[in-house]
Amino acid sequence: MTLPLHALLLVLVGLAACGIAPLGACTRVDVDVQRDGDTFRIEAMLFAPVAREIAWEVLTDLERMATFVPNVTRSRIVSQQGTRVVVAQRGVARFGPLAFAFESERAVELSPPHEIRSGQTKGNMRRLESVTRFVAVEGGTEIVYRVEVDPGAFFPAALTERFLVHEIDEQFAAIAEEMIRRQRRRADAESVRPRSP
Repeated sequence: MTLPLHALLLVLVGLAACGIAPLGACTRVDVDVQRDGDTFRIEAMLFAPVAREIAWEVLTDLERMATFVPNVTRSRIVSQQGTRVVVAQRGVARFGPLAFAFESERAVELSPPHEIRSGQTKGNMRRLESVTRFVAVEGGTEIVYRVEVDPGAFFPAALTERFLVHEIDEQFAAIAEEMIRRQRRRADAESVRPRSP
């Protein structure tokens, strides 16, 4: 029996977020997926048990993204003018025994610390546009992620839904883990800082 895409996303994203957060810190994960022809519309809302500035810092650390997102092998800023950044990335998306090399260039508009808008300008996907919003809440940050993607011929049609589930799960898990790591590192640094008399 095959679970529908929205049920798989709910299970996988829920496991990713709760599995790496401190016990009781994962309070809510909501996911909605709709398909319209070749376009997938995904909306996910998750709770990260970190300060909003940490969540923002990780998701805008474009030059170092290859060090903590497993399918990205290179990420570099091509140009930057104020809050508009063009970033080029390459990597390998793996799904079971299959591997697909990808390249993309995205125009990213930053509205710190509330919103990131991103649209592919070059790459393997036919279309990819996303909006990520950050909301400070008690005990952490809610991250609302909306994406519209038309994979085109990048991935075999029969596997597209399961592939998207896999990619979202893997990336959310890695990004949330990096957020928690940075929050702990900052807390450790604060604890050893000498206090003024």
